[in-house]
Amino acid sequence: MNAGCASATDKLCKYMKKLMGFFVIVLFLISQKQIFGQSLSLELNGMDRYWSANGSFSANLNKSKKLSFSAVNKFVTDYSVEKVKLLVLSNAAYAVTKNFKTTVGAMYSNSSGIKPTVGIQGTIVRGGFMAMCFPNFTIVKQPEMMFISMIQYIKRLNEKSQFVTRMQSLGMVNSREHLFSTFRFRSGLIRGKCQFGLASDLNFAGSNFDFNKSLGLFFQYQLF
Repeated sequence: MNAGCASATDKLCKYMKKLMGFFVIVLFLISQKQIFGQSLSLELNGMDRYWSANGSFSANLNKSKKLSFSAVNKFVTDYSVEKVKLLVLSNAAYAVTKNFKTTVGAMYSNSSGIKPTVGIQGTIVRGGFMAMCFPNFTIVKQPEMMFISMIQYIKRLNEKSQFVTRMQSLGMVNSREHLFSTFRFRSGLIRGKCQFGLASDLNFAGSNFDFNKSLGLFFQYQLF
């Protein structure tokens, strides 16, 4: 194995070890008998510029569903594993109303480390339509705001298949500049616990909003 391959492998292993923290938390919560209602999904994306893996876990912590926990991770790298991005969000939430929550938690990224966060989350569900917005603030000397949103529509086609289309956005700014923002578009089919179809990402970076786009395919599996 040449030096370049060895370096790329070492870098990949380094970040995969960090992802293990996310799965340790998830496995611990799954094992607890007092957890009421859980959801775990994994998504793989093969784009023309990079590939990514996303995981999402949520659980209600009491019967009234007032208290809940969620963890989301996003791992992105180019095909040479030269540029690696890792983002992990973990939050405990309290439901003020059915569609409105307050949250406290932490955010980890390989570029800035661990930061405590607070936020609010609003959700609207109407039939096959769902919309969610989640402004989140880091509690640090120079605060940052992360804004997460999603719009999704699901239409039943027949007894075994459904059509799904959604747009997800993730952006971060501080008091001085725009750091990054991403808009992810997914359209495809749902069959059983699987989703698959076409993927498109629009990415903006820095104060100049440097732009790049990427096309590809996605596959998502709902474990439970």
